[in-house]
Amino acid sequence: MDVTYLSDLERGKWNPSLAMIVDLARGLKVHPSDLLLDLQVEQADATEADDPILPERKRGGH
Repeated sequence: MDVTYLSDLERGKWNPSLAMIVDLARGLKVHPSDLLLDLQVEQADATEADDPILPERKRGGH
């Protein structure tokens, strides 16, 4: 894996694919979910604070 790519991942320039997360986890000898634990908490906090509530769609297809 290219160090430049890893650096870009750390800086948030790219989003890794699931396959890349699995490869990174294997290299670090951790479970893939370990790489996502902090991200899930940070993302949940950001989602609650930044995302407006979307209006509900009306039923009936239009």
